[in-house]
Amino acid sequence: SSLALTLAELLAPQFELVLFHSLQNGPLLADLLDQTLQAIAPAQTPAEPIAHKLAALVQLLRQWRCLLILDNFEAILAPGALAGTYRSGYGEYGALLRALGERAHQGCLLLTSREKPAELGPLEGRTTPVRTLELTGLSERVCQLILEAKEVVGSAEDLRRLARLYGGNPLALQLVAEPIRELFGGDVQSFFAAGDSFFNGVGTLLAQQCARSTPLEQTLLWRLAIEREFVSVSALLADLRDLMPQRVVLVALESLRRRMLIERASDRPAFTLQPVILSLIHISEPTRRTPISYAVFCL
Repeated sequence: SSLALTLAELLAPQFELVLFHSLQNGPLLADLLDQTLQAIAPAQTPAEPIAHKLAALVQLLRQWRCLLILDNFEAILAPGALAGTYRSGYGEYGALLRALGERAHQGCLLLTSREKPAELGPLEGRTTPVRTLELTGLSERVCQLILEAKEVVGSAEDLRRLARLYGGNPLALQLVAEPIRELFGGDVQSFFAAGDSFFNGVGTLLAQQCARSTPLEQTLLWRLAIEREFVSVSALLADLRDLMPQRVVLVALESLRRRMLIERASDRPAFTLQPVILSLIHISEPTRRTPISYAVFCL
């Protein structure tokens, strides 16, 4: 969210209007479209039904260069279902993505989400207007600056180790900085000596993300954690061939990729987990299996 707001400030001179909507509280698409249409063209009477509202939005975006930001898109996606499945009553958001991704206009839609909406896959590509950017961690130097600002101290190697453990995620580092400061006087080495690097705000965040995955997805995460290295797709299929049809396993793997929970090898069809999730599964019960991962998706 902070990155999206910063980007909006930087890009504002290139647009006639910038609109920011948080989906954290699950606004219905009809209400969001009414607000957006009124912001772009206050004199225009809101159209009915949804299809007419979408057509009106596309038409306005052909006349005005607007940046529309939808933050926390995962809030309208269903937990416990395959990634990209909408909560009841929110499936119309898929029509919004298709309308702005397929039709010509001069506006821009920016999404932030921890899960990739299913509609983006067929639309994105190197030569298409739709792009997906998976956010990676910050550099070790920037992570060190964040920790120092939170009064966390230690050797350069200990600070780098902490940054690597949390994948360079700024939110995770800020959350873990508090218990390090309050319980260990800001000493990273003492924190590591305690043995459990996932608790307090970080543990809560991880548990929330884990609850969104399906039982089969959790089984795959556990299988990858056992190997602690890249596992081929064929090996995963072989492990589960007596329990699940091959198609079901492949769908679950695709869902994990949309959640940004697994990494694919660059030279072969194989997957592994991020270091943070490997450490988490190693120290905790099998139900807590998810790393901290964020993504920005652009149309």
